[in-house]
Amino acid sequence: QRIGTMTSGAQHLAGGLQVNQIAGMMGGATSVGACMEAMVTVNPKFEPGLSEPKVWETAAGPYGLPQAVTIKLDPAATSCARVHEVLLDFLRGAADKAAANLGGTSQMHHLGMNAGALSSAIKWEPTIEKLSFEGDNLPLDGTPFAKAGIKNGEDFQAHGKLNQSVNLNVQNALGAALGKDPYGGW
Repeated sequence: QRIGTMTSGAQHLAGGLQVNQIAGMMGGATSVGACMEAMVTVNPKFEPGLSEPKVWETAAGPYGLPQAVTIKLDPAATSCARVHEVLLDFLRGAADKAAANLGGTSQMHHLGMNAGALSSAIKWEPTIEKLSFEGDNLPLDGTPFAKAGIKNGEDFQAHGKLNQSVNLNVQNALGAALGKDPYGGW
């Protein structure tokens, strides 16, 4: 049973923003989510006989998120669906790495006593909805990449969305004095 708790459910705002809030006697929490369009330029390097595609970043955008990548692959043995899968796995790992350095915890003190705390965490979740070359969409099925009409070194694009969530947890001085955990249950 929570005493003195105020909850505000999901509020959907303009621009795809979503806000959730909860506040009580010991502190509160806010979660803000946003979804934005994203595109990454992909440069293919063909290497016949390569068993598994390899991806690396060649240009970083804001917050260190990939803006351009290179993928090395065997175009005859790698399907367009596999290119999609490998790119998405790489982008998810890069997003996790970039977001990991943006969150943290701050503990405040007054006269040698805990006086509250603030914890923040950011999560990015990329999606790829389509791959395109010169305005035409590539099939996202078992079609060999060699049949997609892209030559070695010709850039194509991965289009999708970047979903961002920001979570803030606040423990006030009363919560700190009572030893309440600001990050795990109130």
